[in-house]
Amino acid sequence: REHVNSAIRQNPALLDSDKSLRDQMEALFLQPLRELRFRLRDCPPPLFVIDALDECTSKPEVADLISILGEALCDPDVPVIHILLTSRSEAHIQDAIQEEAIRPLVCEIPVKTTGEGVAKIISLDGADVDNDIYNFLEQSFRKLQSRHSKFPQPTRDELARLASRAGRRFIVASTMMKFIDDGRNDPRDQLQLMLGLTCDLLPGTEVYKLYDSILSTCADPKRAYLHLSVVAALADPLPISQISELLGPVEGRDVEAALVQLRSVMDIPTDNSLPVNIYHSSVRDYVSD
Repeated sequence: REHVNSAIRQNPALLDSDKSLRDQMEALFLQPLRELRFRLRDCPPPLFVIDALDECTSKPEVADLISILGEALCDPDVPVIHILLTSRSEAHIQDAIQEEAIRPLVCEIPVKTTGEGVAKIISLDGADVDNDIYNFLEQSFRKLQSRHSKFPQPTRDELARLASRAGRRFIVASTMMKFIDDGRNDPRDQLQLMLGLTCDLLPGTEVYKLYDSILSTCADPKRAYLHLSVVAALADPLPISQISELLGPVEGRDVEAALVQLRSVMDIPTDNSLPVNIYHSSVRDYVSD
């Protein structure tokens, strides 16, 4: 961190949006790692994880990033031997990985899947994801029940219905659980609202339908949508007090009370001096559509 901070202090323009990805990666990733190579000499080489690469909106920058990471793996002064990328199988990402200089560096990780032997890749769209989401929901409800003794464990049918409504997207399942266990409302009532979601959804719209449902439970859905839009649109997240000032004396009144209703889709720190931020980029897509 000290090397990254030093690079930013010396050249604040590194954080400008018009700065090239290659310049940013060189100054904020590769060079700091080179500075650490002697300190890490007696340590196991670090593993870097880049999650949800497919959520990067710029396809050319994704290709550049993969190329730069490939160069990093070949740089003897960069103490990295493994970089783990997780992503849906998007065509532009596959094309970048198949480049002549990159392909020899790519290794598929065998994954044991129940009843199917060994799979070469982890599928984010296969039936195994349904099982993973079902298990995630089951474990989450057990944790909830340990804190709410009167909360009945959902039946297998109810768990299957919730898993189906998630549309093989963990963000939907996770948001469902945050909504059900929001710390304000009776989780039994919240569960019934989630079970009431229609399962006749277009692929990829599940999370939007969920956000619609969450907003509909707010005391003033239109005002809640306004506040959600503001939080999602901010390039630099702000604390509640500054969001209130930004909205003005009318819309900015009782901002905290309004935002608390949206705790399932945004992180609201108990310390009001800390910034409020959305949990997932899909919220930003939702309010901009």
